Amino acid sequence: MKNAIAIAIAKARQRSGTIQPEPRQSVDLNDEISRTGLGVLIITGAVVGIGGFVCLIGGLIRSGGVVDFVRGWFSALGGG
Repeated sequence: MKNAIAIAIAKARQRSGTIQPEPRQSVDLNDEISRTGLGVLIITGAVVGIGGFVCLIGGLIRSGGVVDFVRGWFSALGGG
């Protein structure tokens, strides 16, 4: 075994279960715009609703209680 050179030959194995990348899905622009618009409307409605609730609580506290609040509300409607 004089002057023997070890040569390693690497064989490339084929992968049996390769994962192919999925092709890009096309997205309908009108659907995305509609979803975004609906999201903006929902958030705006939530902000307005929270503001109204805060004002209602503030009015209850400032009027002195529920009974005085309702009495003031009816007098405002009746003009008295």
